[in-house]
Amino acid sequence: MKKKILSRLNGVYYTLFVLMILVATLLWYLFMHGQLVSFAPQSTVGQVVQYIVIAYVIASIPTALYLFKRLCQKISAYEDGQKYALYLKWGIVRMIVIGIGMILGVAAFYLLQGYQSMIWCAAIAAIGLFFCKPNERKIELDLLPDDMQQ
Repeated sequence: MKKKILSRLNGVYYTLFVLMILVATLLWYLFMHGQLVSFAPQSTVGQVVQYIVIAYVIASIPTALYLFKRLCQKISAYEDGQKYALYLKWGIVRMIVIGIGMILGVAAFYLLQGYQSMIWCAAIAAIGLFFCKPNERKIELDLLPDDMQQ
């Protein structure tokens, strides 16, 4: 069961990085061929895009990591079948929430004429996503009951 969950979570993990690379490649292509409408970073639209991306990244990473940890403490008391199903479901949600910040950062980089702060936001989200990288040991530790974690 753990191997199946690990396989699916790894699939989502690497799919998010591939999706980020595809978005970057597509936007680069559109930018190079003059088909992309970009905004000055100091314009009103540019500032709104920056605020949205920065706020999303700052809020989503700690929230997703904290809520997932709290959720794991609750589902550790369930029986194995239900426990692993919930772990898979919420593990995927956690990675997608953080991965969206990474993809938004890359997209905003191109939309704001190469404004480097957006790449930093994408990098921060990628680091946050790195903390979600699944392995068997992490699954075991996440699903240990509270009384055994001490």
